Amino acid sequence: MKKLVNGVILLLLSLSTISVATTKVEALSSSQGAVLSTPETNSEFGHVLYFPNSESSKINRYSLNRARKFYSSDLKATWTTLIPQEQEGAQKIEMNSFKMTLSYNGTMATKQDFLNHGIAFHFYITKDGTNFTEMTDLMVPQEGYYQIPGEFVGYRYEMIKTDPTAAIEDTFQVEANCLVDVDLTKITQDQFAGQAGLENWLDSKSPNGQPTSNYQNIFAIQPTISGQVNYQQLAAETDSPVWDSSNAIEGITVDLLEDTPTGERIAASTATDAQGTFTFSALSGKNFSITDTNNQLSVRVRPKSYKGWLVQEGTPTASKNLVVNVGRLSDIARQSGAYALAESKTNWLAPFDEVLEAGKNATNSKFILTDFETTPPTTEPSTTEPSTTEPSTTEPSTTEPSTTEPSTTEPSTTEPSTTEPSTTEPSTTEPGTTEPSTTEPSTTTSTTSKAVGIVTNKNDTNRTGGLGSNNSTNQRKLPATGSQQSFLFIGLGSLVMFIAASLLLFANHKKVD
Repeated sequence: MKKLVNGVILLLLSLSTISVATTKVEALSSSQGAVLSTPETNSEFGHVLYFPNSESSKINRYSLNRARKFYSSDLKATWTTLIPQEQEGAQKIEMNSFKMTLSYNGTMATKQDFLNHGIAFHFYITKDGTNFTEMTDLMVPQEGYYQIPGEFVGYRYEMIKTDPTAAIEDTFQVEANCLVDVDLTKITQDQFAGQAGLENWLDSKSPNGQPTSNYQNIFAIQPTISGQVNYQQLAAETDSPVWDSSNAIEGITVDLLEDTPTGERIAASTATDAQGTFTFSALSGKNFSITDTNNQLSVRVRPKSYKGWLVQEGTPTASKNLVVNVGRLSDIARQSGAYALAESKTNWLAPFDEVLEAGKNATNSKFILTDFETTPPTTEPSTTEPSTTEPSTTEPSTTEPSTTEPSTTEPSTTEPSTTEPSTTEPSTTEPGTTEPSTTEPSTTTSTTSKAVGIVTNKNDTNRTGGLGSNNSTNQRKLPATGSQQSFLFIGLGSLVMFIAASLLLFANHKKVD
């Protein structure tokens, strides 16, 4: 009796495992899933956040359709995905972004492979959500996938048996990826402000079934970044301002900075109004656009000639650089609290699943300007730095090259003496390096004198290396443009070269005798 009971239990367990396996319904019988995602969020039957402010915030739609075990009574399998007509034109598939991959029994395949195994594959697109046009013959084969050209709003697959009476055990799978464009001019004001989701996409949940809502709402999120700048006159430089005693100041420039992998860039600039406030917003302020939602943003106030103070937690702190980190767009949205509905069913992807506390500074940053300047002034880097190149541009425009060119042509006749004059050359370069340091104490002339020294060193090595006279004379002109030489120095140099040449000619003449 006990053995019989154990046998019954084992039988029930085996039947339960079979039933569990068949609940995946990967037969025809089918399995279908679709996911909408952006760089920030991922959602299957949930919400997706779309940030129009960022170039990287593209909505990607991924769908997977798998069919296996076609029975003799099954003629075809069809899946449909389209955008509903309640908001015509609000969403569409981005031009030439649709890519589709076919696989047979887990191996990459083609339309012909499907046909060779008894399945005719068909692909249709719709531009109005109702009427479908077959694009099977227009699918462009690429390396590992098919590309569907053009722009459309929805698509449909069909897998039809070539022999209606055949039973096919094989697995046929279709994966599709495309980018979704949202036309902000075709949606309501609440949707544009991120307070209401766009209409749901429709998907077929079973083969040959009509498409039904998948509850994948898309929310357009455009968070606001704002703050205030005040001014207070202090009686003494040692005094500290008080926010409640300060007054609004108008016309102060404020920048929105984006920290990119290649450096800092200004995403937008605005000025404080009569109330001292500044706002970066697509809805009610200066619109802004960034390159990537991964990048952190900062707010910078240009204090002109004033001394700057940051006000955090009610306490003003003197600051030379009035910059406040406000985090990423997703952090700003979550800290603002205005998008609670959109975030209620949102699955955050890494690294956006971790909230940066810097986002709380996006809407309550406060700054105070006072009379006393900071040391050094905070405006110097942005206003005076580019002008430092002007002195360097005026030096080459002097008449020195014309005075030194004759000195370069005279030694050209004595260039064959490459060994002996090279010992005297270093003595000629030393005065040239000391003169700029005595006559031009500025920082720019010191850099030019270093450049001159580098060129003259190259000249010396070229001469000792035995290069041709043309190369040596061309290189010799360069140091002459950046240094000042007296006529006495030129005369002495010419005399030394003349004596050296005479000695060389005398030695050669003696050798010939």
